[in-house]
Amino acid sequence: NSSLQTIGTAAFNGCRSLTTITIPETVTSIESAAFYNCYALAIVYNNSSTLTITAGSSSPSSSYVGYYAEEVVTAENLLVGKIEAIGNVNYYINETTKKKIALLPAVARDTLTTVTLATDTTEINQYAFNGCSSLQTVDLNNCQITTIPDYAFRDCTSLTTITIPESVNSIGSSAFSNCSSLTTVIIENSDIYESATSTSACGNLLQYAQTVKVPTSIVSAYDNSFLEGLSSTTEMIGNVEYTVFTI
Repeated sequence: NSSLQTIGTAAFNGCRSLTTITIPETVTSIESAAFYNCYALAIVYNNSSTLTITAGSSSPSSSYVGYYAEEVVTAENLLVGKIEAIGNVNYYINETTKKKIALLPAVARDTLTTVTLATDTTEINQYAFNGCSSLQTVDLNNCQITTIPDYAFRDCTSLTTITIPESVNSIGSSAFSNCSSLTTVIIENSDIYESATSTSACGNLLQYAQTVKVPTSIVSAYDNSFLEGLSSTTEMIGNVEYTVFTI
């Protein structure tokens, strides 16, 4: 409001659905951790006449107000990106930089049942789908992501199958931790195949897996002692032969 001067310590800490914030002209201080863990806070409008807020910086006062931001907008720096819902996912989209980041569901987390990432999605945000307990299917095939970040699908307890496409070469910490129904995993990237050396590796991707499918051409070319020590068969999926490991 027009008389606000201070945003206090941890005021919005952990508001993981917050995508934009407007700092009014009257605000002179934002205190420690005021916006800490606001992972989806992509756009900050800074109207304060005294505060300097920079995208990627935890300042001022370790408030993290601009830490997660893709843009900090001032009178001299006009907005170039936008927050937009495509299907049931909210994205930050910037036509200049070509970023399209899946931030979080556009519906309540406990009602989200399926995710098909928009074409040309370049990133998934940390914690983007964390705790989506009704999420059953995820389609990553049409996007351009190279990383599944930390905690992206943690606690998605209804997710049964995931395909890690060829474009994805790294998976962050606990990305699939506690996905207790995730029994079938299809791995199409050789780096992920090599890295999945135990059930706790690759963001707990194989924590609950019973079946792991990998193109036979990757299995033949790369070593993975953990999976290759298991019983296996082969299966045709389309025109590609897969080796099917049973854990």
